[in-house]
Amino acid sequence: AVSEEPLINSSTTFQQVLDAGITKAQIEEILGAGMPPTNQSVKSYCTEKGLSFSDIKNRLNALVK
Repeated sequence: AVSEEPLINSSTTFQQVLDAGITKAQIEEILGAGMPPTNQSVKSYCTEKGLSFSDIKNRLNALVK
């Protein structure tokens, strides 16, 4: 069996998060803010907003089915 890499990593964009089946509403709930530009990486958004990337990443990864 191949172990799945966590979907969200430092280069993942919000479009890739959406493509993984996580909804805009779920993303906004986790971020506590409106949907960022889909071409922005999750890590750069977190850095810009002073959020913990590891925390956001773990919460998004937990939603991936």
